Amino acid sequence: MNIQNNAMLASLSVSMFGVRKTDKNESCALATAKQTTSDSVSVIKTLFPKEDVADIKMFATKARDIHRKYTLPWNDQGQRLLPTSVYSKYQSEMATIISDFDYTVNLFRNKYDDLLLDAQDRLGSLYNADDYPSVDDVCSRFKIKTSVSPLPKSDDFRMQSMSDADIQAIKKSYEIELQDKMKESQSNLLERLYNTINHLRDILNNDKGVFQKSSHDKIVELLEIAPSLNVTNDPDIDALINRLSLACEVHNFDADKCRKHMSVRMKTAKMYNGAVEDILSVMGVAS
Repeated sequence: MNIQNNAMLASLSVSMFGVRKTDKNESCALATAKQTTSDSVSVIKTLFPKEDVADIKMFATKARDIHRKYTLPWNDQGQRLLPTSVYSKYQSEMATIISDFDYTVNLFRNKYDDLLLDAQDRLGSLYNADDYPSVDDVCSRFKIKTSVSPLPKSDDFRMQSMSDADIQAIKKSYEIELQDKMKESQSNLLERLYNTINHLRDILNNDKGVFQKSSHDKIVELLEIAPSLNVTNDPDIDALINRLSLACEVHNFDADKCRKHMSVRMKTAKMYNGAVEDILSVMGVAS
């Protein structure tokens, strides 16, 4: 199949201003006072309280979660495989998060002067104005950026001063590498299904295990997007997803009944045991 028609490469870059900084002078002073070497201890200052950047970090985490949700691993350069069928959802959700992120950074910008005054009181003699760049500099370091690019085809290799035999060898090598990466991406999908479902399975099988409805919600979310992540259109994986949707009672799962009635819990656990065994079977792993 032509994977280039079904998927593209997506990259996510998240940068943050570091709010923790090592005070070299105080570190040396502490080392001297404790009669140890300067590389044995360090004094780390928190330039801003955690709560003042908590929301910025939260939206950065959500951006990473969205990126992982809609994509599959591809290469060591950070690019991931994004199915074309979920591109619009990916872009829409990411645009919302980036907008919220930028808005929160702007709130931080507006209170930056007050934060500097608070830092002087909070840090006392540890305060150093040189630790704090201009507000424009600081805010420019808070950034989320996404980019997408088409998957290259072997026909894209057009090189001069090389023999036709060498060019064909390179194209063949690329095609083999492409097939291997596709297999790895599909293996990752199966692993995601296993980890998400097995997590709730283990809790259900533990009489004292406590679970939240959110554990099941994560399964529902993954099973809804899983067919799109099956970019190779593997019929075995499609069939597995359908079976898992039934086994995990996607639309009928009752968390309250599982908590209150042991018989319901054990019946549900049995279904989840079967679901996990089914995934392992497709993965070719003995349960």
